[in-house]
Amino acid sequence: CGNLSWGENCTETCNCTPNNTVACEKLNGSCICQSNFEGSLCDQPIDPCLKYFPCGEHSDCINTLGHYECQCHEGYRNNSYNPSICEACSGWTYGFNCNTSCGCLIDNTQSCDIVTGNCTCKPGFESINCELDVNECNQSSNPCAGNLQCYNTYGSFLCMEQSVYARVTMNQTHLEKDQNEIANNIKETLQTFFDMYTYWTYFKVVIIHNNTTK
Repeated sequence: CGNLSWGENCTETCNCTPNNTVACEKLNGSCICQSNFEGSLCDQPIDPCLKYFPCGEHSDCINTLGHYECQCHEGYRNNSYNPSICEACSGWTYGFNCNTSCGCLIDNTQSCDIVTGNCTCKPGFESINCELDVNECNQSSNPCAGNLQCYNTYGSFLCMEQSVYARVTMNQTHLEKDQNEIANNIKETLQTFFDMYTYWTYFKVVIIHNNTTK
């Protein structure tokens, strides 16, 4: 018998839905449905989302006519090896399928919300993208104990006596000056070496030229 016939001498025709049927039982004409259909005539598509619950957490199962798709919630994306698994955004991305980059200044940021993209700043920084330094010394309460003076630094602050801070600042200024002088000396030395090399190269060429013309 063919796929859609049954009975003695295969004279009976199956009533199954042809495109949804694997075969027709040869003895009684019952329908053997494809895996994504059911019913006595194989005319009812199976909703795998309701029958198998194939998708993991942080996702919605979307029925697609006998098949399914796991659509991740905002802040998550499908695992590249197993699309049924949704994993949280990483690499400073957020939103639907993690397609949007966070605008946070990474060095100053503790985390980026995987749904909204909002930045949680590290202590000492503020603003939407954590790009502004907090001046702790301008707060209503003095963060330094006793008679220590507060001095703001990038992302933090120092508590020390004014005289000590003055010496530290002076030493830092001298250090920067010394570093600049060293850099200039190296630059001048390299330039002198280059000039000498150029001169001796030219001198050598002149000597060779004179010897070849004699």
